[in-house]
Amino acid sequence: HPNIVGHYIKSLEYYEKLSAYSKSNGDIIAASYCYIKIGDIYSKRDKNIEALTYNLKAYQILSELKNYKRTCTLSKNIANLYYENKDLDSSLIFFQFSEKWCEPYQTQNWQIYKSQMKIYLDLGEIEKISSLNHKIIHLNVGDEFQISYFALLEQIGHFLKHNYHFDE
Repeated sequence: HPNIVGHYIKSLEYYEKLSAYSKSNGDIIAASYCYIKIGDIYSKRDKNIEALTYNLKAYQILSELKNYKRTCTLSKNIANLYYENKDLDSSLIFFQFSEKWCEPYQTQNWQIYKSQMKIYLDLGEIEKISSLNHKIIHLNVGDEFQISYFALLEQIGHFLKHNYHFDE
């Protein structure tokens, strides 16, 4: 719909101007938030390369400022964008960064581990699957985690059955 596209363009123009204004006034945190918004707009339009460009700009600023909460979320988003672009190595690197940034927020780790496991399963990395599974076993984040972990174990079992001919 042309009207929606026009709104995206206006939003991009607005956040571009606001980020430039914020940077010129020394407010790099505001600029980084604008970059995140621009990245979100591009992501919604399935323009992942552009989304990555702006998210990486924001990541550079927020990680230098040691803004753990925002960088935790942002690093997971970047990892997911790399995954969508089939760049699994970069995705794994940013999921590792996510572990560091999300350390104060332990409940965030489950989503990170689940995504990492999906990549390891996609790649067929048996040793990494086993290592990550061992790490997950030692976590305990309540009942929701336990149910999700069971579902993940089913995925691992399915992978092993189809790739290595084990019985489930």
